[in-house]
Amino acid sequence: MMSHRMTVNNISTLETRSQAESSGRRTKSWKPSLRQELTAANMMLAEINRQRLAMLEKNLHLQEQIKKASEESSRDSLTGLLNRRGRDRAWTREIHLLEHSVPFSERGRIDASVVMIDLDNFKTINDRYGHGAGDAVLQRVVTHLQTTFSRDTDILCRPGGDEFDVILLNTDCPHAYALAGELAESVRQDTTLHFADARVTLSVGVTDIRFTSHRMADDLGEAMSTADALMYISKNNGGDQVTGGTRNVPRPMREEDRVNIQY
Repeated sequence: MMSHRMTVNNISTLETRSQAESSGRRTKSWKPSLRQELTAANMMLAEINRQRLAMLEKNLHLQEQIKKASEESSRDSLTGLLNRRGRDRAWTREIHLLEHSVPFSERGRIDASVVMIDLDNFKTINDRYGHGAGDAVLQRVVTHLQTTFSRDTDILCRPGGDEFDVILLNTDCPHAYALAGELAESVRQDTTLHFADARVTLSVGVTDIRFTSHRMADDLGEAMSTADALMYISKNNGGDQVTGGTRNVPRPMREEDRVNIQY
């Protein structure tokens, strides 16, 4: 900044001297190349501005690269869905908004659900037909997921392997059950997921998120544990079904405690 002020001051002095020279008022200290000095100073100032603009553009490009890298680190490279980190970031943003907009006494009125999904027979297909076929299966199932859960607020995640989870805000359990059933049916009817000796179907667990603690992140953790347990009930009962329950049901869950919906 000091050099910039000096350059501007120098240009101002040169302009004054140039004006005096053109009017015929000369002094002994003035040089005959005064206009050339003024031109050189203007060129120097233009170069400083050019360098500043180039630095600004470089910084903007760097910020875009950092943002892109951050987004890529939050996505599953195969399916494009959020990974665990991306899901946690997305949920953190949502609960930040909720915690600052909804009083604790009213959080019990918030409708939210979790859907946990595991592919049936995926290991068999992956082992017999190769990882390429397994990857194609995962990508195909994701198209069904994105069709079923298509709202901007729906948080779709592939935490790893052949498991998926979905966080649904403003969605009560009955609605979540219905959506999970639609998803299971669409996958069941997709002939591209039928192989000679195996068919891809879904084992699904659905539960609600009860916001009862002061840390809404803890409430999600509890709900995901419950949904995961329900999903394994579906799996252990033969797969290709949706099992639902709530956090209020003591664990281990008894047969009469859970709601099972098969489509």
